[in-house]
Amino acid sequence: MKISSDMLRAELEKTTAFTVFGDVSGALSLESVMLAEKDDTFSDGHVYLTDRASEVRTPEEKVHSVILITGSYEVAFIRRFDAVFIAGDGISIVDLHNSVQRVFALYNDWSAELQHILQVGSNVQSMIDASTFVFNNPLILQDSNFSAIAVSRLYAENPSLIPIIDSNSIPYLMKSEKFASDYPGNSTSAVPLQITGRHALYVNLFQQGRFQYRLMLLEMGEAFRSSAAPLLEYLSNYIQLAIGFVIDDSAESMSLPYIMKNVLSGEYADPNFIEQKLCEVGWHKEYTYLCAKIYADIPDFKNRTLHFMCDRIRTIFAESCVFEHENCIAVIFNLNQSDYTMENVERSLIGFLQDNNLKAGISNPFSGLNYFREYFLQAAAALELGPRIKPYKWLHRFRDVAELFLIERCTERLPAHMVCAPGLLKLKAYDREHKQDLYHSLYVYLKNNLHSVNAAKELFIHRSTFLYRLERIKEIAGISLDNDTDLWYLLLSFKLLEHEGAQ
Repeated sequence: MKISSDMLRAELEKTTAFTVFGDVSGALSLESVMLAEKDDTFSDGHVYLTDRASEVRTPEEKVHSVILITGSYEVAFIRRFDAVFIAGDGISIVDLHNSVQRVFALYNDWSAELQHILQVGSNVQSMIDASTFVFNNPLILQDSNFSAIAVSRLYAENPSLIPIIDSNSIPYLMKSEKFASDYPGNSTSAVPLQITGRHALYVNLFQQGRFQYRLMLLEMGEAFRSSAAPLLEYLSNYIQLAIGFVIDDSAESMSLPYIMKNVLSGEYADPNFIEQKLCEVGWHKEYTYLCAKIYADIPDFKNRTLHFMCDRIRTIFAESCVFEHENCIAVIFNLNQSDYTMENVERSLIGFLQDNNLKAGISNPFSGLNYFREYFLQAAAALELGPRIKPYKWLHRFRDVAELFLIERCTERLPAHMVCAPGLLKLKAYDREHKQDLYHSLYVYLKNNLHSVNAAKELFIHRSTFLYRLERIKEIAGISLDNDTDLWYLLLSFKLLEHEGAQ
């Protein structure tokens, strides 16, 4: 995971003496450690190390990174970085590098532990206990009635926590801040903690606009650092993933996701009724839409995960329709109600899929209000077929798998050799018996749009030789190349036989 310059300083100062300049921030923006070389081009989001700062080229623009320096340096050089740590004498660059790596490893281990807890049972109490060392302060998870669900065991017996754990004793001010963090984003708010004279940080957790839980960090063990808020938000994402939410169904029948669920399931089948329902929520037939199907291959806690993922997608694509459908996530994008183009949607969706290790299929763009079910099936087909062609891709477009889709539909009931043009089978048999290349020559000719010169070049033979070969092909196969129907059938037959041979 990414760390902040504030976290870096706190950990390094435990073992190393530093002089610090610049803006030491709590933002989780640093993703790796790198050695700064003489001619390096610096970029944002890194921790750079150097023991020859005076020899390193000064960046032309401000770099939103941190640099750790041993030895001499130029003032103009260090002013180009957000924060600069100047190490004391006697510290080697190797020791410094190892120390920084240990800081990254510390928080990566924490993140990995949260993921592991989630995978083995979604135990919120274990998540809070595993996070105690990160904050060095007690954590409490409360429900919407401010009853404590989980409390850091290390602090659970502290008498100062009793008024906060007891929902009847919580100060009114803390309850009055109930909706300070607006749905849908999880953002941190601060509130005075009258009991200790210090403060508390909290994140309110919402589901479909409804306040459900509060994750709170109390300033009791040590004073808050600037990284406390972003770290609490980071933890809240895992807490939210681990908790099953109660969905408010009171107005669901009027909602766009409810309508779309019924459209995709076939409950709503009358075109006029569907159009009326969608027009009532502001979706019109002139608009342009996309359908996506996202598959979450996560055992045990899948339902909770889907709730969480749907919320995440809504924050990225505010105008989209997102809901759970057949143990997957359905997303309908309305390109007219947002600033997104298809390219923007794909780019942002790929980023989300990469972050969450998910796969998705996406349909072709379309207009009209009576084809959502069919285009969602396009997205489903892309998700089914795409990984077989390019398993390394996160997002699979239907247009990229359309050929395979057609080929497999052609051979659902009969094998390829029983569907294809019989003349091609004759050519294959003739080639095997006489060690010729007529089958491939015909394919090259068709692929080159019946251009004999180009076909001859590709086959490395003279044009007159190719024309003679073409006549033999027509004679043996008994085929005609004089109309579009025959040509289309031959090309499709080649694809069908090629697919059959690849299996």
